[in-house]
Amino acid sequence: MWRLETGDSGWYWCAVEIKGYETPDDRVYLYLTVTEDAGVPYVVNPTVTGQIGGEVSVQCRYGNPYRSRQKQWCRSGDWSSCQKAGSPGTAGHGSVLITDHTAEGLFSVTVSGLRPEDQGWYWCDISDQQLPVYLKVTEGKDQQGKVLYFFDAWRLIMLDKISLQKRLLPF
Repeated sequence: MWRLETGDSGWYWCAVEIKGYETPDDRVYLYLTVTEDAGVPYVVNPTVTGQIGGEVSVQCRYGNPYRSRQKQWCRSGDWSSCQKAGSPGTAGHGSVLITDHTAEGLFSVTVSGLRPEDQGWYWCDISDQQLPVYLKVTEGKDQQGKVLYFFDAWRLIMLDKISLQKRLLPF
């Protein structure tokens, strides 16, 4: 769910249908409360794409409860790769600049000098919150006709528009 507003508060359900359309095999209800500013951290764009040699920027937002807490950028699966806000360094082969704009509740990460090895999963780590970011590194500017499709929290599939349209037509 994205861009929720207070009017979106209410009961929701999720169901899995295995035996057919008419009969849900399993269903779970939940009540969702949307508040004005819960201060919960989030990533503005959880998938970023940059060209070899280029740069990408990631914006991680947070509310008042997180303003004084530690922020860092980490490669997923490697806690020793974490770099704290305010300390420029490297990630893979690229250079990283991490800036914490506390007045705006924004922690920004810029990775430059991208190489193919830099592609993969990273975290915006804000205190006890790890927010996943997928960094895709492409070979050049010829990316027209491509669509990035966020399949689930762990996979990124790149399909060309024609292939995607053909897959969606039968539904």
